[in-house]
Amino acid sequence: MRHTYTIRMVIAAATGLAIVQTEVLASIIRPSENSRRIWRAVENSDRTELPFLEETALSEDVGSAERVHTDEARIRLDREDAALAYIKLATLDEVTGFMRKLYDIVQPPKWRYYVLMRFLEKAAEGEKDAEDATRENLYAFLLEIVQGCDDVDNANKADVFLLERVPGYADSRQRAALTRYANTGNEWVTNTFNPIKAHFDDIPPSKRVDLRDRFPTLPPPPEESEGKTAPYLWLALGIIALAAAAIALTLRKPKKGKEK
Repeated sequence: MRHTYTIRMVIAAATGLAIVQTEVLASIIRPSENSRRIWRAVENSDRTELPFLEETALSEDVGSAERVHTDEARIRLDREDAALAYIKLATLDEVTGFMRKLYDIVQPPKWRYYVLMRFLEKAAEGEKDAEDATRENLYAFLLEIVQGCDDVDNANKADVFLLERVPGYADSRQRAALTRYANTGNEWVTNTFNPIKAHFDDIPPSKRVDLRDRFPTLPPPPEESEGKTAPYLWLALGIIALAAAAIALTLRKPKKGKEK
C-alpha cells in the first residue's frame, strides 16, 4: 500500500511539472505582435520596416502584446529576431551602423555574439561588391571591437576576419590590444591569445603598424594611454601651482611706512 501511494505521488508530481513546462513553453512559442511583424517584414522583404526592426532590437524593454509570466524570454527572442531580420534586409553599410549601436549598449545582450556571426557572414558575401567607403567603415568597426570589446569570443571573430583582409593588421598596434586576454581564461583562451602576446613581445611598440594612418577615426590603442596619465597630471598640478603663486604675489602689497 505504501509503495502504491508513493508511486501515485510521483506520477502526480510529474504530471504537474509537465503541465507547468507546457504552459511555459506555450507562452514562449505563442508569437507576440512584434514577432508577427518581424516575420512579415522578412517574408515580404519589406525595407520600410527597418526603423521598427532597429528600435526593437536595440530597446531594453520590448514586450509582447500578450503579457505572460515569461516576458523576459519573449523579449529576448523578439530582440534577437529583430536584429537578425535587420541584418537580412539592410545593406552592408546600414548593418555596420546598426552593429555600432548594438555594441554601444552598456549591458550587451547575451545573443549579440550570434548576431555578430550573421553580420560577418553578410560582410564576407557582400564586401567584394561594396564601395570602398563601405569596406573601410566595416573594417574600422571591427578594429574597434578588437581594441575595446570585453567579450573574448567577439574579439576573436573580429580578429580572424581582419587578418585575411587588412594589410599590416597582423603586426598592428590595434591588434596588440588582444594581448589583454593572454593568461586570463581557459585552455582555448590560452591557446588563442598567448601566441598573439608572444608575437608582440618580439615587436617593440615603435615597430608596430598604426592603422590610424588608414582609419583616422579609430580611438587611440590602449598601449598609447598606459602610463601617461601621471605625467600629464603632474604637469597640470605644476601649472596650477605657478598660477596660484602668481596670484598671491599680485595680491600682496608692500607695506609702506608712514612718513613723519
